[in-house]
Amino acid sequence: VGTFLCLLVARCSGSHSPGSNLKPLPSRAVASLHNVRGGTSPIELNPGYTGETVGDLEAKYRQNQLQRRSAYGASASSSYNGGRPKPLPQAIKDFFTALKATSPTLYFGLISILSTFMAWQIPALQRTMQTHFICSKYNIKRGRYHTILTSAMSHVSLMHLLINCYALYSFGPQVRQSIASFGLPLWPFALGSALTGSLFYLFLTRDGRGCLGSSAITVALMAFFARTYPNAQLGFIVGFIPIRLPAEYALFAIGLVSLFGSLVSGLRDNVAHSAHLGGLVFGVIYFELLIRGYLSKIGRRGR
Repeated sequence: VGTFLCLLVARCSGSHSPGSNLKPLPSRAVASLHNVRGGTSPIELNPGYTGETVGDLEAKYRQNQLQRRSAYGASASSSYNGGRPKPLPQAIKDFFTALKATSPTLYFGLISILSTFMAWQIPALQRTMQTHFICSKYNIKRGRYHTILTSAMSHVSLMHLLINCYALYSFGPQVRQSIASFGLPLWPFALGSALTGSLFYLFLTRDGRGCLGSSAITVALMAFFARTYPNAQLGFIVGFIPIRLPAEYALFAIGLVSLFGSLVSGLRDNVAHSAHLGGLVFGVIYFELLIRGYLSKIGRRGR
């Protein structure tokens, strides 16, 4: 409609042929047309208006969706027209290639987790793994401080490994994108959450048992995601019952369970609740510092 009216004004202002029957528009109507997008009215009703329309925003949204799908190999799989899925080795290769392009931190982190899990399955390496890949007061007293971080790569149970890998895959790219929008990398977040989870475990655990697993990192990612997208629906399986909750409610529930498990002694559920609590606290604090600009200032000073 705006284009039609602009053409009409152009014709009425002298661009029409002499034999045309068109009459000039009233001056009030011509002045009102300057308010149409692309006009030259000296009055700007919304100083914050950038000239974008709803169509522009929808085009950006579709472009972002396509980029996100291509990051996980969706574009590659859609171009595979053989009528059958790609061979499994090719699919795995494409997945890791896309993951490396999306986030080197997630790529090398996942490779480290899988490699460490395979090392745990070798009987000849059991003693070495227990000495250098479990966070415990016993190892810390003997100067094995590196176990604070290396324990985050360890998974003995296959189920534990799959759950954490799925959480990394689900929350990692979203959090990386949010942090990257502030000009910061993801690897300090991963190291900081692993460190905080291990320290919480060492200070809050009364027995001499050790902990291992990347749960502190995945809970930190989930906490950051929940603070960024509080209304996003998250699915959980409690026992055999599937549950869907808004991310904000899920964060609150996990926080309560982690706090209860950290303060109540004698629980034998083989869950490092205090490490989960440390990761959750780190993710929330990191989010608050990020949106308030403190981390961006630190990043600019480090350049």
